[in-house]
Amino acid sequence: MTQRPPLPDGPYLVAGLARSGQAAGRALATLPEAAPVLGWDVRDVPRTRATARELSALGVECHLGGDGTALLERAACVIPSPGIPPTAPLRAEAARRGVPVLSELELGWRLDRRFTIGVTGTNGKSTVVELVRAVLEHAGRRPAVAGNTTFGPPLSGLPADAADVVVAEVSSYQLETCPAFLPDVAVLTNLSADHLERHRSMRAYGDLKRRIAVREDAVAPHAVVGAGGAYGRALAADCARRGAVVATYGRRAGVDYRIRQWTWMGGEARTRVRARGETLDLTTRLPGEHNALNAVAALAVADTLDVPRDVTLRALAGASAPPGRLEAIDEGQPFHVLVDYAHNPQGIRESLRAGRALLDGRPETSLRVVASALSVHVASQRRRMGRAAAQADDLVLTTDRLTPDEPAGVLPPGLAEGAREVCACAVVPERAEALARVLGRARPGDVVLVLGRGERRGMFDRAGRPVELDDREEARRVLRELAPRR
Repeated sequence: MTQRPPLPDGPYLVAGLARSGQAAGRALATLPEAAPVLGWDVRDVPRTRATARELSALGVECHLGGDGTALLERAACVIPSPGIPPTAPLRAEAARRGVPVLSELELGWRLDRRFTIGVTGTNGKSTVVELVRAVLEHAGRRPAVAGNTTFGPPLSGLPADAADVVVAEVSSYQLETCPAFLPDVAVLTNLSADHLERHRSMRAYGDLKRRIAVREDAVAPHAVVGAGGAYGRALAADCARRGAVVATYGRRAGVDYRIRQWTWMGGEARTRVRARGETLDLTTRLPGEHNALNAVAALAVADTLDVPRDVTLRALAGASAPPGRLEAIDEGQPFHVLVDYAHNPQGIRESLRAGRALLDGRPETSLRVVASALSVHVASQRRRMGRAAAQADDLVLTTDRLTPDEPAGVLPPGLAEGAREVCACAVVPERAEALARVLGRARPGDVVLVLGRGERRGMFDRAGRPVELDDREEARRVLRELAPRR
């Protein structure tokens, strides 16, 4: 197992009291020889006050409001939530003072001693994590999902008796403040434009993703790398030079696990794979050729862990994608409805390719899409997202407000402009109305894709109040209302 250094000395300042901050605060407060723990959040609202009361009962001294910089006088280490960027006053001042900053993920990893598989990449992380978990469970292990995912706890919040192997989803935001984190198996799915509003350049973004496998003086023992582009091939070569056991996968010649053929038929994806010189037929229930790549990544991880091949193939044949990842919504309607998290240009393109495959070339059918973008994305990314979504036959653009301070009732600049470079499209700011409009005009055999949120809730109304609108539940409600008219 990879070497895990001890924690820096306290006192600790947990910055941000949302999901990861709650887990970090609990973990630090319940250590056998706990150093003082401070908690802070910029928001003084009912939710953070409730969390502060819970942590205070464990001995965490909590503060709400302000920028938190005054607390650095009493802190020897900062544990920030991933959403706090390096430019935030607290992190900037910690850097100026030389106060160590440690991700909650790294905190959890240093406190844990279980075998860890870490998965990162722009797209496909959640699906690969779930497929690996399913394979390990079929193999008789006790896997648990953790990390940057809504399908499991933060790593520092994973109970000690919950599993014997951890499958962790890892984000670039977390890797910013992971000085030593190296999983026992590092997986990188792909790299394409995303999060440039925070990382500023693809080079900086790629350098952060690379940290899951390679450090200045260390390398993960095993690496599984999507080698569809120059970045993945370079990372794989670097890992191998440093002594890692590497498995590459993709569509190109020269990779260890190569997709030779992919078809979708009768609700099944059938993939012919050349796996280290052996030809395999891999079957899954996951639409889209990009999901075939995700399944091949899981196959490579399973082989790395010496899972019997027949066990792996059976597990993948029965596995489901995580909620909101090309999730089919079926209320008996005569057309396909899929909800997907696609929230960047490449993710949207892959979702549309999957939708086209479901249409099966029938000329009387249409691919209809509801898409959105967040204002936090850089305008150039929103424009590329719009162009990608415009490959649909029928496109409606709508809003997706992640925070209350995003503009209400209007699309962030770039999304519609990019789409209209390619096609005419409608703009319907109210998300529920946009979804109802597209579903209402779908015809037998069509495919409707609802993109951008997946299973994620918590959008905001015009007054900035949270609205628990779930695209999946909203689609089911509209389809049930439409049923009598069909």
